[in-house]
Amino acid sequence: MTIINYTLVTGGLGYIASHTIPLIEGRVVIVDNCSNSNIDTLKGINALVRDEPVDFYHVDLTDAEQLAKFFDEFHNDGHNKRQITRVLHFAGLKSVSDSLAEPELYYDHNVKATVNLLDQIRRFRQIETLVFASSAAVYGAAQSPISESIKCIPTTPYGATKLKVEAILREFANSYPTVNIGMLRYFNPVGVHPSGLLGEQSKNLMPMVLKSLKEGKEMTVYDGIRDYVSVLDVARACMLVIQYLEYHRQANVFESWNLGSGQGLSVKEILELFKASTGVHVPYREAGKREGDVDVLISDITKAKAQLDWQPCVSLDQSFKDLWRWYTSQ
Repeated sequence: MTIINYTLVTGGLGYIASHTIPLIEGRVVIVDNCSNSNIDTLKGINALVRDEPVDFYHVDLTDAEQLAKFFDEFHNDGHNKRQITRVLHFAGLKSVSDSLAEPELYYDHNVKATVNLLDQIRRFRQIETLVFASSAAVYGAAQSPISESIKCIPTTPYGATKLKVEAILREFANSYPTVNIGMLRYFNPVGVHPSGLLGEQSKNLMPMVLKSLKEGKEMTVYDGIRDYVSVLDVARACMLVIQYLEYHRQANVFESWNLGSGQGLSVKEILELFKASTGVHVPYREAGKREGDVDVLISDITKAKAQLDWQPCVSLDQSFKDLWRWYTSQ
C-alpha cells in the first residue's frame, strides 16, 4: 500500500494561509469552517498549486468530535494510506475590536480549537512539524522595535488568546519532543497574489480602504504607527520556517519569529503611498486612537534574518499595485 504524506493547513482559505499553500511541496489538505473565509478561494489556490489539487474538508476546530472524525476518516480512506506529517495552524479569529466585544468567542476559536487540534496530533504520532500563526498582538504596548525575547503583555483579548496558545504549545513541546514547533508573529501583512487569483477579504486595513472606495464614503483613520509587510514575503517565510524545523528534526525546536518590515508607518502615510502607487485618492477623516490599539508596533526582524535568511523583498508600492489590479478585476 502506498503511503502519501500530507501537510494539513487549518484555516486554509484565509488570507495568509491561501497565499502560503501554493508554495508548499507535496500534497495538502485544508480544513476550514468558512466562518471568516470564502469557499471560492479554493479555486484560486488550486489554480496555483504545484502538485495535485488540495483536498478540502469543512471542519470546525471548536467541535472536537467533528475534528476527530476528520482525522479518522482521512487516515483510513480504504485505498492509499494517507498520513499527515506537517500541520500549519492558521485557523482562528483575528479582529482586535471584535475580541473586545466577544472575548469568550475568541477564547473558543483560538484557544479551545488549538487544544482540540493538539489532541489529534497526540493520537496520530506521524506529525513532526507544527507551525502556528501567532501575532504581534502578543506584545501589547512594548517599546518598539520589538524583539522576540521581550516580555509579552497583550492589551486585548485577541492578543491574550494568541499568547495563551503559545504557552500551550510550549507545554506540548516539552511533553512531545518529536514535534518541532515554530510560531510566526505576524505584524501587518498587505497585498495580494500578483496573478490576481487570490485576494484579501478580511477586516485588515487595505480591505477597509477598498470598501470605503466602493461605497464612496470617507474612511475613518485612527492614530498609531504600524509595521506593514507583503503577504508574499510572509508566505515565503513560512516555507523557510518549515525548512528550518525539518532540518533540525532531532533538536526539539520551539522557536518564534517576528515577520515584519522593521519600519513603521501611520495610516495616513499608507494612504499617501497607496495614492502614489495607484493614482487613487482615498478620502478620510481622523478619529484619534481606537480602543485596544497601541501607539507604536514595529518589529525587530534580526532573528528571522539570522536563522531563516529571510527579509522582506516585495515593496509596498508593488503590493498596492497588485491589490488595486486584483480589486479592479473583480
